[in-house]
Amino acid sequence: MTQLDELFEQIGKFVLKQADFTFMRAQTIVKQHTEKLSQIGDIAFPITVQPWLNAIETNSAESRNDLKQIINESETEFARKLCEASTEWMFHIEMVKFSEFRCLLFLNRPKCYSDFLKTVLYDDASYGQWHHHNTNDDNTNYAVEVVKQSNDNSLVAHRLQLITKVLINLLRSSGFEANAAKFDVNSLENNNLTEVLVKSARRDGGKRANRQSELELNNNANRKSITIICGNVTICRPGLTADDFIRLRSLEMEKTAELKHGHNKENVIIDKCQKLGAATVTFDFLKIKHFNTINFEKSMTTPSTIKGAAFILYNVARLQTLLASFDHQVARGFYDPLPKFDQIDFGLLKEEEEWQMFFVYIVGYPNLLERCISGIGTGNIAIHLLCTFLSNLSALFSVYYHRVKILTDNLPQLVPVLYARIYLLKALRSIFLKALAILEIESLDQM
Repeated sequence: MTQLDELFEQIGKFVLKQADFTFMRAQTIVKQHTEKLSQIGDIAFPITVQPWLNAIETNSAESRNDLKQIINESETEFARKLCEASTEWMFHIEMVKFSEFRCLLFLNRPKCYSDFLKTVLYDDASYGQWHHHNTNDDNTNYAVEVVKQSNDNSLVAHRLQLITKVLINLLRSSGFEANAAKFDVNSLENNNLTEVLVKSARRDGGKRANRQSELELNNNANRKSITIICGNVTICRPGLTADDFIRLRSLEMEKTAELKHGHNKENVIIDKCQKLGAATVTFDFLKIKHFNTINFEKSMTTPSTIKGAAFILYNVARLQTLLASFDHQVARGFYDPLPKFDQIDFGLLKEEEEWQMFFVYIVGYPNLLERCISGIGTGNIAIHLLCTFLSNLSALFSVYYHRVKILTDNLPQLVPVLYARIYLLKALRSIFLKALAILEIESLDQM
């Protein structure tokens, strides 16, 4: 269970006054907002009865009949009690508003920053692990195996290998045990293992029908065997290998660098372009749902195809450079060393982008990992959500970076907020690097 799952469960139990309300059902009715947080709140839930009736898992008619209305007293009294109850939760509710048929919750931002950033920064290795091992859990361990193609350097084979590696990374980052290995049937039955086969789609038929026919194999096979279908890759140059494709993308990066910096063939520039080329291919392969066909026939020479990974890595490099610049200024005595975490006033973080980066992306990261693999039991994973997450976070950070001067003058009225921002950006860097590592993309310190 993630921290947000726990909050949703706490809200559900408060609203329904039912101890058996579970977090899996709460996710369907208590919603986290992702934008315009100052206007519409951080979290919302309906105050009409029917949506909550649909979310109640108990079949007791008596329990349902007891739920005549969500707010049994005045809105003011309901809001007061909810804020008071939340003082026992990780996320404290500061304000409650009502809009039409919804209840809007505004969290106590300074409290959330100080409590949650500490978890991210000092439990960095385990942050994101929403799954906790349970001896009664039949799906704790996964053995992920790629069904190889005849041409191991083909684009489809490369896509298969990427999906396999990223799936293993996702499972491990979420708290599961996963390995790239093949196990016999006895191992699967005796060692609490689930076999995951990653295989390419057949080439005879539509992508959806093809996917469905393959998924039906899961229902007839051993209950501990899952098939993940990988769609085909079409391209305008038949016979083009994965290595060839990566070289083409790397050359595109070199041409872009030449336009920007002149004819500079230094090894450092070439090395960065090669890494960018590999990252671009990886991102292009993973941003599409795994069962869909990827069509490069029209996009081979389109510059827009190289913007995704490059834009993300460019902003990560900006972030790395900014934090390195701060450390350099400390070393040369311009700034005092960063104070201890408990001495920071996070109430100074007033910018909307700061709260959005924190609440939507840092706090929301474990839930993202959960969504990526929640459908694995039916052969449906969502690696593409991680790509979308990184793209959106990069866009938000880019706006923030251009709008807010972070490394300010060393003045008493400016330095305290600088220190708070440095801690926030350290946590943001951690999320960026974790997500890129899952996708098998190497970050760059500079662009």
